[in-house]
Amino acid sequence: MSASATARKPGFSLFDSESRHRIRWGAAAFLAVSFLVALALEGYSFYSLPAAERVRHQAYDQFRPSGDIGLKLGILGGIFFLLIYLYPIRKRWPWLRRIGNTKHWLDFHVLMGLVAPALISFHSTFKFHGIAGMAFWIMWTVALSGVVGRYFYSQIPRRISAAELTLAEINEDRAYTAGLLSEQDLFDSTELEDMMRLPSREEVAGTPLWRALLWMVVLDVSRPFKVSQLRRRSMSIPMRILSLGGLLPLGNSALESVIRSVKRQFRLSTKLLFLSKTQRLFHLWHVVHRPFSYSFSILVVVHIGFVVYLGYF
Repeated sequence: MSASATARKPGFSLFDSESRHRIRWGAAAFLAVSFLVALALEGYSFYSLPAAERVRHQAYDQFRPSGDIGLKLGILGGIFFLLIYLYPIRKRWPWLRRIGNTKHWLDFHVLMGLVAPALISFHSTFKFHGIAGMAFWIMWTVALSGVVGRYFYSQIPRRISAAELTLAEINEDRAYTAGLLSEQDLFDSTELEDMMRLPSREEVAGTPLWRALLWMVVLDVSRPFKVSQLRRRSMSIPMRILSLGGLLPLGNSALESVIRSVKRQFRLSTKLLFLSKTQRLFHLWHVVHRPFSYSFSILVVVHIGFVVYLGYF
């Protein structure tokens, strides 16, 4: 194994910046989901009724849009919605750019972009007609397109503009993987290449954008199941059950080292292979996401203006 390959051996620390971010994001997502689930359970008997019958529900004065709970949900959803715009504002304010990194900001941007529509949906008591209904569907179009945009963002190598991510780097990963493979006897490099095979550049170049997107998703979804096949080779039946058929890492540390290296190599190769397609898709995504986002912002401002004018707030 070469010195460069050895130096590239992946490390992990619970306290590095990426791990801290995952913990913070996971805690925020857990709290948000827990709150929404608790709200749904608490108000299920009200929200499940037809709109015409809700007025007779004992909790109507609480859960209606202008009620004690409904109004607070609207305010909370509005606050989250305003926080969403910290991400685009960060690009223009230098002092914000110095805080954290773009990827971490984007993760919280997407999370708030999903939580805000959920809160506003509860605030509106899931009314889908008229201007409120139009705003509802625009809102969720913005939210879901944000998730798609986050996926595209993750598929574009951050360092490609500086020419740091090159074929030589991938070859170094392959050399490191080859060294790891020599230390175990569960499978050889030929089996690994067959399992992680990618389409050719010619196939990708001749593929329409929509099919390229589908291809990327299929490769990403299938990757954990291909990895699980590797894990199952070293597992007893009880271990296979505990690891959900090899989807969870259990047991063989040498095998896990191989898997981490192979997954990284596979991800880098996939990103480079689909790079031109992903950049075009990302550009088209902006064409859809921004207009819907701005139109929903206008509807929010109009809605709040009417609420204040009518004295509900």
